[in-house]
Amino acid sequence: MNNSAAYSLPPTEGFVVTHFFTVADVNRSAEFYVRVLGRIVVRSGEPTIIQLANSWLSVNVGGGPTDDKPPVMLRPR
Repeated sequence: MNNSAAYSLPPTEGFVVTHFFTVADVNRSAEFYVRVLGRIVVRSGEPTIIQLANSWLSVNVGGGPTDDKPPVMLRPR
């Protein structure tokens, strides 16, 4: 599932737009987006990053709270 030969992380030039998805299962979600969109994983783990044209799809679990926002939790719906 990982083929990062044609892409470097971080990119060596230009900029990248990142779309962030909070999910319950990172591996299952990444496999879905790779299978459906036909893209490649450029970073596995948490977060998993998938190259999508000239943008990234970042797939990660939720988290929190943080020191600066104690009542806030990031979680999938």
